[in-house]
Amino acid sequence: ALLSAAEQIGRTKSGLTALERLPRFRDARAKLATLSEHLLQQLRPKLVAALHERDVVGVRECADAASQLGASALVSEVYLQTRQGPLYEQWNAQPRSEGADLGAFGSWLPQFHAALLEVAKFELSFAMSAGLLHPRTLVTQLLAETLMTIGSQCAGRLLEIARAEPEAQEAPLASILALAREAAQWTEALCEQLGCAKNADGDLREAESALRAACDAPFAAVRAQYASVEAAILGRRLAAMRFVTAGSPAAMAAALAEALTDADAAHELAPERCAAFASTASAEPGAAVARLLRLQLATVLEGSLATAHAQASLVLTKLRAALKLAPETFNSNS
Repeated sequence: ALLSAAEQIGRTKSGLTALERLPRFRDARAKLATLSEHLLQQLRPKLVAALHERDVVGVRECADAASQLGASALVSEVYLQTRQGPLYEQWNAQPRSEGADLGAFGSWLPQFHAALLEVAKFELSFAMSAGLLHPRTLVTQLLAETLMTIGSQCAGRLLEIARAEPEAQEAPLASILALAREAAQWTEALCEQLGCAKNADGDLREAESALRAACDAPFAAVRAQYASVEAAILGRRLAAMRFVTAGSPAAMAAALAEALTDADAAHELAPERCAAFASTASAEPGAAVARLLRLQLATVLEGSLATAHAQASLVLTKLRAALKLAPETFNSNS
């Protein structure tokens, strides 16, 4: 009935131009607009239900009715609102473990990515079968909007992993790097699944850019926190070093030599971690990201080296006192 009424209104609108010049038809367009709005209000819940039920025929009929009423954009709007729900349900199925079990999320995230590849395949097929306008662009927008919404939550979970107490000092960062590389491969597979590269449509290109940004958003947020992650790694390494300030001079000197060797090794690895982390950015902004991370690294190293220097200076002060040497015997700035 709705489709029939919409078709009738559509035909009436198309033939109204010539009749509007007659006095009795001057307000006809306003009346048709009111009637169209009334039909659209009835159409929306039917479209929502058809989308929830994945009813291809029902969605197609609603889309045809909306087109007759000059409201094709309504279908895209309702589709984007309605089809995000199942994606959020998949996201909310993630493991919520904490502490030592944070690795469960790291194992689950690639599974979520794989599931979204299947979702993209299904949604594209569904949108095409239902006759929705610009189905590739529509599905790409759906995924981009959903992923951007959950991006902050994903970034939060990734930062929990990065800042966790590891068995090996670089283990959390290595885990993040592995997930970032997997996500980069997944992003390419997702864009290929949607046929972005094979279509030159401007709207699709714009939607693809938004999708790529949404896929990278959690890792971009983690990169923005790189300084705090690196500082935590170096801080743990320095805390484990033995700057001995009591005992025999020989023991203090031996411990200091070992601690300085360990400090040197710890700080030498930092630029490698920085470069690896920068490599997770896409090629286009990669150089800018690398520069930004190097600036963060410089600040972190400055603070970490100052801490190591202060601890070593304290040991040297104790050694001078123990050996009853003049203050200038050891130059703590060397």
